[in-house]
Amino acid sequence: MKKIFIFLSIVLLIGCSNDLNEKLVENIKVLETNDLLLSNILINYDTYKENTKGILKDYSHKRGEIIFNIGGKDYSAIDLEFTTKDELNTYREDVIKIFKDKINPFTKDVEIKISNTYDAGYNEWKYVFTKVIKKYETDDNSIGITNKIYTLEKINGKWKVINIDKFTDFFYDNMENKKGRTKKEAMKSMKYQTINNEKVEYIISFNPLD
Repeated sequence: MKKIFIFLSIVLLIGCSNDLNEKLVENIKVLETNDLLLSNILINYDTYKENTKGILKDYSHKRGEIIFNIGGKDYSAIDLEFTTKDELNTYREDVIKIFKDKINPFTKDVEIKISNTYDAGYNEWKYVFTKVIKKYETDDNSIGITNKIYTLEKINGKWKVINIDKFTDFFYDNMENKKGRTKKEAMKSMKYQTINNEKVEYIISFNPLD
């Protein structure tokens, strides 16, 4: 009887752990989706906050984040707080004009990868890693990659994202001629791709713009 009880307890613990992992990964998916929509000027900052309510500890990291630049002026998330749909469209058109005949900053060829949760090893924190890959229609096949590591903490019984570290770089054909290393070599050197000397494993992949 005791063995059966122990077995059932283990099963319940595993089930709860899996449910928690799925919930945290889903929360990160919501954040990544809305980060992309905001950076593509498809939603305003109010919508971003509404869609991500309860996931972040606070929005201090996001308010001042630069979304785009027009005519030498930076526009941060807070500048888009009460922006209408028509105003968003105007901003998008202005940004596209700046990059005319060079690159489409709002490429729809996007892949977002999200890892499972990892124990941080201290403070009972958890990590979730993401990789955002944007491919651009250019002669040199440019690719932009952003790696992030989300730190989550249980606050008043609920898991919240308390910190986001990220690293972005761009890659293109013939990098070796200009920077002395190939595109493949450069991609391998990016931050936030390993934990405990092990390669991060991504469990889901999606494109919010599909």
